[in-house]
Amino acid sequence: MQPADVDAGDGGLARQRVGRRDHGGDVRAGQDDDPDPDTDADVAATTRGLLALELVERRAADLSGVSHAWFSCRTSGGIGQYYGRRGRGARPGGAAFVVISRTPGEGRARPGQGRDSGGRRYRVAVPAGLKDELDSLPRAARAILRRILVHGPQSRTELAQTFELTLASLTRLTKPLLDHGVLAEGSAQRTPGKGRPRLPLDVLASEHLVVGVKLTGEDLYAALTDLRGDVLTQRHVPLTSTRPDTVVEAIAAVVADLGAPADRLRGLGVSLGGRTRDRSDVVRAPFLGWNDLPLASLLRQATGLPSVVDNDVVALTESLHWFGPARGHDTFAVITIGAGIGYALVVHDAIVRGAGADLSGIGNHVLDPHGPAQPGSPDGTASAYLSSEAIRRAGSAAAGSDLTYEEVMRRAEAGETACLGVVRAAAFQLGRLVAAVADIALTELIILSGEGIGLASLAPDEVERGIAASRVPHAPPVVTEIHPMGFEAWARGAAVLAVQDFVTSAADRETAPR
Repeated sequence: MQPADVDAGDGGLARQRVGRRDHGGDVRAGQDDDPDPDTDADVAATTRGLLALELVERRAADLSGVSHAWFSCRTSGGIGQYYGRRGRGARPGGAAFVVISRTPGEGRARPGQGRDSGGRRYRVAVPAGLKDELDSLPRAARAILRRILVHGPQSRTELAQTFELTLASLTRLTKPLLDHGVLAEGSAQRTPGKGRPRLPLDVLASEHLVVGVKLTGEDLYAALTDLRGDVLTQRHVPLTSTRPDTVVEAIAAVVADLGAPADRLRGLGVSLGGRTRDRSDVVRAPFLGWNDLPLASLLRQATGLPSVVDNDVVALTESLHWFGPARGHDTFAVITIGAGIGYALVVHDAIVRGAGADLSGIGNHVLDPHGPAQPGSPDGTASAYLSSEAIRRAGSAAAGSDLTYEEVMRRAEAGETACLGVVRAAAFQLGRLVAAVADIALTELIILSGEGIGLASLAPDEVERGIAASRVPHAPPVVTEIHPMGFEAWARGAAVLAVQDFVTSAADRETAPR
């Protein structure tokens, strides 16, 4: 523990030991540019984000009667003030103050209040951003972090062999990660006849949290996860409007409602159906009626968190790749079934991106030119057979009554002939779509997912029959894995976007070795 002095503002220096928990990172002190500060005391914060406001409230004995506090940050522009109102640090190097009101019932202390109003101002240190620290590390260090995060605890010897490094180099690269509390040594593991026990390195996943949000045209689904994408808590909030400002406010509110400790929250990821640019801007989101919206920037301003935005199928695919059934596979495809038909392809450990890669064009792939019609598309497309609306229409027609999608699926599961026939026919067409993807993308692993993928589970034999009927002769077998999920799993995918943003830099996100 390292002491810091606190000036109580009563004309003398009330010296209290305000502890600083040091986790190996540096703390950058804010510069006091106030012409008449109430105090010159520095209250230390930590690189893990435990701000001086919390230290004052929790640890300074002489301030035990504090009734309310206001935290402000001095940086260029108004964004620092915005972050400050939420009790977070500003950008590294900015100056920060905490204004304390001692008198219960006196009202909220405001910046600039002096001794007469009971306000007390304390200059504090602004912690250097942990994300910035990770970005400044050598690419090899981030690759090692990613390897451990995705594949679990590994010894230094194993890591050195994987990355073809000497143990000395491996130790040098991992030391900053240990110092910053991102990695930790596990319990000793002794191998008979192998000499000294090994201390595996692992990620402190529960110490670093992220929030993922999946947006539809009607709802917001949110999940708080740890650094390995394990869901800790989740929320479902109906949207009252799709106006960008209303949706941003709703996201900021749900981030607060999830209750994550501010010192452990590392980022926010948002996914939606549509086209995005640079994991930042929404180019087009038809379900929300958005075009050319700088959503990530708006979210950073509203929450104070590093924020990323991407297509929902891309986010789901990243989740499946890092922490799901595709972990360890460098080439695979994903097909999702729901309101629309989604598709993503991973080659050499990276998602294939392009100007039209997230426009759900696979839904317009013609499976049978004599098949059902769909407005604005050719007859017999994948969407005309497989989308939830197509299943609903076909089930209603077969049953002779207006049914919801859920009712069609329930009747099919119960064995009702009409609805089961519709589901089996759709499953056959799904098999044909799988065969087309396997032939064109040259991949042998295809993961079937989405909230509507239950049809594959109800009629797996029809999926296989469709594949067999459509594959080229002598083609290698296709491995299909069904990954059932609801909207909460889409939110987990969005959280993985935030995990990736935290542990990788923009320069190596697509190419870091695993």
